[in-house]
Amino acid sequence: MILAWLEGEITGYLSPIEPMTHSIDKLSKIIRRARKLGLMESSLKAETVACQIHHSAQFASIQWALGRIDDTHFEARALYGLNLAFLGLLHEELRPAIQAKFKRLERKLRMSSPS
Repeated sequence: MILAWLEGEITGYLSPIEPMTHSIDKLSKIIRRARKLGLMESSLKAETVACQIHHSAQFASIQWALGRIDDTHFEARALYGLNLAFLGLLHEELRPAIQAKFKRLERKLRMSSPS
């Protein structure tokens, strides 16, 4: 995805803003729905959190596309960013489950770090 986008940029085609906007819009809807269900609490705008999640995954995908990280490290980085964004929004009783995921992801990130 990232390599195709960069190739398009080089040849003069416009950036694929629509897929990014669509992704952020979908994430925002999911966050708003979770709030209505009482799973999340925050005064942050859903769009702001969705942008942060999207950009975290986007940065990890760029590093993967450039060969700087492998598949395992990409997955761990993308999930780490997602969990970090959600940690600040979840009710107190739901936080330990996300924190446990952090510990697993941190181990995975240490194991797959480039030397």
